[in-house]
Amino acid sequence: MNTQSKKIISVFPAGIKKNTKQHWVSTDLTEADTTLGAPGGRLRSLAAAVLFAAEPESLVVAHGDRGWEIDQDFASRPSLAEILKAELVTAGVPAEKILKEEKSNRTYEHLLELVSLSKEMNIESITIVTNLYHSARVAAMIEHIPDLQSLQHLPITVVSAEDILVEDSPDDWQEQIEQFYTSEAVEKIIESERTGVENLRNGTYQFK
Repeated sequence: MNTQSKKIISVFPAGIKKNTKQHWVSTDLTEADTTLGAPGGRLRSLAAAVLFAAEPESLVVAHGDRGWEIDQDFASRPSLAEILKAELVTAGVPAEKILKEEKSNRTYEHLLELVSLSKEMNIESITIVTNLYHSARVAAMIEHIPDLQSLQHLPITVVSAEDILVEDSPDDWQEQIEQFYTSEAVEKIIESERTGVENLRNGTYQFK
């Protein structure tokens, strides 16, 4: 076991798409990108880079294998973790400070991999970076799923990329984020997430 204590910044993947240069990238926080899987993935990478800049001794974990809601699963497509890593490096995180976790595809699986990592490393704390609409369900999983309860013994925080970016650069982000969260498309996402949280609390959550 590695005896050096590590602060972990854990970046969960969202949807992906091809940009104008035909490179695979994470989704933007736009109504249009709600049709491409979970929106706002690019914000997660950018927010993680902000956190890393404040604590550069941290290890950034980029999660994701092939994903589960993307129909463009070509053999040539990089893993979700590889896409996140490229975005993190572009945002200023050194490649050697990024650990690719390429086993998991869903939120529950990302969390299970953090459980495994906590057994392999001496972890000081974990900060999970996701989107605002998703953060409550992540926290509820940690609280209510028995396989994940060991994470509760660690200093673990679930943060929203939106909050981090607005605090860091309000002029760049506040208007865009507010506009997205008043759109009709995101209302459906939020309602689905609320249902997931409630089902976790009452023990009826369905693992697909």
